[in-house]
Amino acid sequence: MISDSALLFEVTFQMKMKLIVAMLCLALLCMPCLGQEKTAEDWTAEGLRLAANGSASLEPALYAFEQAIRLDPESIDAWYQKAEAHRTLSRVAFQKALDLSISWLDRDPHDPLAWQSKGAALDGLDRDAEADEAYLRSIQLLNQRLEKDPTDGESWFLKAENYANMKMNEEAIWAYDRVIELDHRPRLLDAWNTKAIFLAAMGRYDESLLASEEALKIDPKSETAHVNKGYVLRKLGRQAEADFAFSKAQAVRRGEGSGFSCVQASDLARDNRSSLVRGKEQLRQSSFEEALESFDLAIRQDPRNAEAWTNRGFALGGLRRTEESIAAYQKALQLTNATLQNQPDNATSWFVRGDALSGLGRDELALCAYDEALQIEPDNAEFWSARGTALQTLGLITQNLSTFQESLAAYDRSLDLNPDDSLVWLQKGAVLAIMAYQLPRAEQTSAFEDAIRAYDWALEVDPSHVEAWISKGNVYTSLGLIDGNLSWFNQSLFACDQAISLTPETQTRRLAMALEAKAVSLSLMGRSLFRQGLGGEEASSMQQEALKLYDRVLELDPVYVRMGASQNRAALLMELGRQDEADLALQGSLEPYDEIIQSDPDSSVAWVGRAILLRELGKYDEAILSLDKAISADPRYLLAWEIKGSILCEDVGEYGQSLKVFELVLASDSNSTGALLLTASALHALGRDEEALAAYNRTLDRDPELSRAWYGRGEALRALGREDQAIIAYDRAIELSTFGPDRYSLIGKGLALQSLGRRKEAKEAFDEALRDYDRVVGRNPRNSQVLKAKGDALLGLGRPDEALKAYESAIELNPRFIAAHLGKCLALKARGDQAGAETAWDLAKELGYQGGHKSPSILFEG
Repeated sequence: MISDSALLFEVTFQMKMKLIVAMLCLALLCMPCLGQEKTAEDWTAEGLRLAANGSASLEPALYAFEQAIRLDPESIDAWYQKAEAHRTLSRVAFQKALDLSISWLDRDPHDPLAWQSKGAALDGLDRDAEADEAYLRSIQLLNQRLEKDPTDGESWFLKAENYANMKMNEEAIWAYDRVIELDHRPRLLDAWNTKAIFLAAMGRYDESLLASEEALKIDPKSETAHVNKGYVLRKLGRQAEADFAFSKAQAVRRGEGSGFSCVQASDLARDNRSSLVRGKEQLRQSSFEEALESFDLAIRQDPRNAEAWTNRGFALGGLRRTEESIAAYQKALQLTNATLQNQPDNATSWFVRGDALSGLGRDELALCAYDEALQIEPDNAEFWSARGTALQTLGLITQNLSTFQESLAAYDRSLDLNPDDSLVWLQKGAVLAIMAYQLPRAEQTSAFEDAIRAYDWALEVDPSHVEAWISKGNVYTSLGLIDGNLSWFNQSLFACDQAISLTPETQTRRLAMALEAKAVSLSLMGRSLFRQGLGGEEASSMQQEALKLYDRVLELDPVYVRMGASQNRAALLMELGRQDEADLALQGSLEPYDEIIQSDPDSSVAWVGRAILLRELGKYDEAILSLDKAISADPRYLLAWEIKGSILCEDVGEYGQSLKVFELVLASDSNSTGALLLTASALHALGRDEEALAAYNRTLDRDPELSRAWYGRGEALRALGREDQAIIAYDRAIELSTFGPDRYSLIGKGLALQSLGRRKEAKEAFDEALRDYDRVVGRNPRNSQVLKAKGDALLGLGRPDEALKAYESAIELNPRFIAAHLGKCLALKARGDQAGAETAWDLAKELGYQGGHKSPSILFEG
């Protein structure tokens, strides 16, 4: 793939690159013939020795590193040293060029070409401001010549080159046009070619194509013209013609002349594959309506084109026309089945069959089809990419780390074969980001940074890749959530702004995705500021801006993006204490899921999305029914099991049932930190604290920096009467808390200190925990754990009446919340209501509590 920046680079730095290449060729020609008995390590050591001798030995050093790479192409050290040698050599070359230009100007300070050469040398040394001054001086001198002779074509050309070097595109094109109008033959081909490149870089593709055609009239063997023509045709979605142009460029490079006949070119241009490729490019841009038109055209041209039918399914899926999408995939399967009966070695048919099966959600069968295709064509990058995608989807269903690792290996193989596929880099980054969430906290930052590097490679290939900017922004937001560092959020906002600036208003879905990513970042950055006690007014301003962005997202794309955006908007409204509006937003978010389920009752993803919303609305029984539907559609869908267990444990108090669910989850994924943590929480709630302590310890073995696990460990130890050890665990939880002191751990610590008779320290812990607690409750009005924790703090401060109200509010929200009943028991006892306390105690026992007299707590704050 040739990017806009690559085309500009060809123009702006042409002089510099020619100079470097000439020096390297000279060095290689002058090198003596050395023996071949040396190993790669020997050559690398030899290169380092030579490089240490200074710039005079850089060419031989470079040759040594290249010999090392020839013997061991995977030697990272040799490649790195070669790059360093190139970098140093280029600076030496540019410095030499600068010295020559200065001596040239000493002899003739009015020579515009000398000033231009000086500018190019300064550019190479990254002295941009001085370079621009040199270019401008060159232009001034050229203007003096043109005042005397406006028909001086050479001066117009040099003036254009100076503008090009300063990246003044419009001015450069204007000057090249003067060269063309004057028909200045020595520079005419270069003028047309460079003009075409700049027009392409500016997105003026039709004009660029005309300019390349004019260049080819002058020289049909112009490689630059063929390459630019191919690039522009690809941008215009005319892939078959683009492939033809690139093939002609390769033929010219090999010295094979024109390469193809005009008849062949005409056939390629008329081939219906151009419609197919155009549609696939439109799919990549999320332009589903336009893509559907392209695929329909391809099908009209060839109704038996299975690939067109499969991609039609993808486009219809993007438009949420589920029934039509399924029908298109089924048609593709019929066509590929018929082909494979007669041609079992048709790799393309196996590949298309895999895509159709993937579209139907039958990913394991899709994976088998891709493997068949790879058996026939093992070096097909597109097949490897498809295999990676199938494994990625399976990984999302099963939450299996090894499946993600297989997916990553497939993407790496695809990129080995075709490193210029920005979409595969994007997919690789997505897998790395998903895997990061499954790692212990201490390893997450490094893993997310790996994902960012993959997105950076995507942007290296295509700097205008909107999805890569969005994904990069999302990962930076995730990094901000890990440690609360505001610089991550700022980098996220920068990436989101890049995506927004690159997206035309007409690409509504893309723009909505970019705006939503920014809204999420702003919202969470504001939340981080608030929780850290920093900039309350600034935090509020960020969240208000995020709210406006969400409204814009829903206006732009009320269908596809609406589901996620509505949920995120509702979460923000809850954060702002606007619960009624949040409920309305959540209720509205249910409609798209219901529409999907109506057309596809087996959509496990839609059932899970629906369940998450119902849980937010406090409709726990309905949420569990939706999760059961998801599990019935796909029993492997581990996320559905995990959420069901979480609701049973945290929201409805069915601790025994939740343990059975977590047992199933851990049987499929023994490293599930969430399942381990909630297993411990359920055991603690039931008073089985020795078992809970063991489960918390297993969780901490998996992730030693998980603050919630340290808090839970403290709760279990306190329930077992081991207060000194509990305080150590609470302190560790407080130390690891990202967003300021952890209120739950402070309350637990206060209770432990109180049991040890250290009442002054206990009061300090309770006071700190209770500070601004009403605002926390206001932002979490349906969170029974928050209310229960408030009751604990009030009880510790000797305010049993207020504590009782908090416990009763928690019980109203979750009647089976054992810890709240136990807290109520203690509050009633503190008020002298022994009969009421015994009633509360008996109810806790009826609900399944098996522990002693101490009050347990549940882990999570919403």
